[in-house]
Amino acid sequence: MTRWFIFLFSLAFYAHATEILGTDSFSRRFKNLGFSAGTLTEFVGFTQINDKGDRGKFAWNPYLGFSADIEINPTWTMIPEINWVLPREAGNSGISKNLFMFRMDAAHSIFDQLRLRYGTSFMVLNTRGPGGTAEINNGTGTSSFYVPKESQTAINQTLDVGMDLIYESISIRFQTFIYSPFNNLNRQWSYAIGVTYFYDLWTK
Repeated sequence: MTRWFIFLFSLAFYAHATEILGTDSFSRRFKNLGFSAGTLTEFVGFTQINDKGDRGKFAWNPYLGFSADIEINPTWTMIPEINWVLPREAGNSGISKNLFMFRMDAAHSIFDQLRLRYGTSFMVLNTRGPGGTAEINNGTGTSSFYVPKESQTAINQTLDVGMDLIYESISIRFQTFIYSPFNNLNRQWSYAIGVTYFYDLWTK
């Protein structure tokens, strides 16, 4: 239900924007291309980060991104984006993780240097492991965890809120990704901190 609500909201926003822009002037609304780099922290306070059972609040998981700014009006912008979190190993389990984020934000400019972002992401996570089991500390002892042998892919949708601090052609962004936002029991959140370089399509 949550996934469909977010999807329909995004679709309605896109349809309204297209109606406002019209097809003739739509291509001129592509203002910038964005090239991003940063780090993603997943499942704050939930993911175990070492054999002592500590829960992480910050992690170094580098990502690269590509986006486009599509102007709706002087204060609102649509931002489709693709991010790739570089492959990494999940703890000492031998499981490799590869995450792609397909995103759509609506950004509202408060003033020239600040804009707020609201949107959604499809998180496509591929995992691969050597198979068997691994003994991992769970904080009070050790537990046996199944390690998949084959490649597995999972898709989740998130509700996203963030902000950009912009100076000339560079921005610093803080972005949150909320899983199961309307479910108190299953709700979790991740966040990213990154830098984006904007390439102006019409003045370069």
